Amino acid sequence: MMDDTTTMLRDAVSRLLKDHVTAHRTMELERAGIDAALWTRFAEMGLRGDGTGLGLDARMAVLQETGRAGALLPYAESEVLGRLLAEGAGLELGDATLTVMPGDVRAETLAGGGARLYLPGAPIPWGRHASHVLVRCVVGGQACVAAIEGPSLEWQAQANMAGEPRDGVLAASVVVPSSALHPLRELLDADWLQRTGALCRAASMVGALGTALELAIQYAQDRKQFGKPLSQFQVIQSYLAEMAAETCAAAVALDLATAGAVSGDGWGDVAVAKVRAGQAANTVARLAHQVHGAIGMTREYPLNVWTRRLWSWREEFGNESYWSGVLGRSVIDEGEGAFWPRMAGSTLPLATERRA
Repeated sequence: MMDDTTTMLRDAVSRLLKDHVTAHRTMELERAGIDAALWTRFAEMGLRGDGTGLGLDARMAVLQETGRAGALLPYAESEVLGRLLAEGAGLELGDATLTVMPGDVRAETLAGGGARLYLPGAPIPWGRHASHVLVRCVVGGQACVAAIEGPSLEWQAQANMAGEPRDGVLAASVVVPSSALHPLRELLDADWLQRTGALCRAASMVGALGTALELAIQYAQDRKQFGKPLSQFQVIQSYLAEMAAETCAAAVALDLATAGAVSGDGWGDVAVAKVRAGQAANTVARLAHQVHGAIGMTREYPLNVWTRRLWSWREEFGNESYWSGVLGRSVIDEGEGAFWPRMAGSTLPLATERRA
């Protein structure tokens, strides 16, 4: 459940997005890779940067709204993952656009100071738009965050299916000075990045699921076949009912996961939320296109903005197979006597590292 402050924030963000974002605008901006004007408005409204005072639940509410609107913004990477990682290292970066390199990076301490970071080659979300790329590494036995200036890197522009930047770095390694290495004061490890990233994607997916459902309902009411609206056909009604059920289930799972993450009771529900959102994405996207028929497959019709996002986000920060494996290993580690108590409502401890 959201408190009054979070509800007001969500309403304000929703109004801002309705004033600025349309599906066709998002598609036009995919070449640029970012809605720069809207991102500036986020800064002007105090929605990004150091000292926003937003808790994790509020940030998830913002992500739901950006996902619902189909906005082309790096909010998850910059204002959740990036900002929290910077705070954990005592970094103040103003309202700079941040991004985070997924996972840990191997570092080699240099004799003259600083370190050489060996980049994994994985695409970095919004890399070419970031003022700083934050990299978690271990230097001299100390967990650190390396703050690399984004413009200093040579980027190969790439994108996911949704048209969001997933850029490659044209270097196998990079040298950072000691002044750019900041010791982590909190336990924000590679598992934390994976869990928090999964929670972010689940929140965005819940927003996108809602819009895909709304578009299908509206089209079924407007489109007539054999003299009556599609919504009066039993098979279409069953499609819409199934889509609504999947969307609601994903939203409930997200609420539980967010509450657990905020309270510190455990991150196990994040795995459930990401699995449930991925399952819902599969069903809702498939049925939304079936309701729309051929028009739904065209770029001129806006449905693709949200289904492309659902298909992209379900694969990022672990898909259903990955997180189902995490849940399965957690259940096994707990032992058979703990299974039903866990099913009855308590949370599972979560270790995301894969076993050999």
